[in-house]
Amino acid sequence: MTCELMRRIAFSVAVGQSTQPGGAAVRAETVYEAVFWTGIIVLVFLAGSYAIVRFSRRFRQFLLRRTEPPTHSEDVWSQHRVPPTLEDEEP
Repeated sequence: MTCELMRRIAFSVAVGQSTQPGGAAVRAETVYEAVFWTGIIVLVFLAGSYAIVRFSRRFRQFLLRRTEPPTHSEDVWSQHRVPPTLEDEEP
């Protein structure tokens, strides 16, 4: 008798059937929960992938951008003018 009961329990576990009353509702709830969390994980993965791809493209553009030519600095101080209020006053 005990071996028969063990065989039935092993078969029901292997097939996925419940040996307790109301087990189908518990199993369905577990499946819905698993599908929900799988969806959440997929959405997080997709959002992370999108962020990484976007960042890497922008960073590549930043690295490969053209640099501006340097500013001419030969005659910078000749363009400097003292403010008019300071020219009139003597120290």
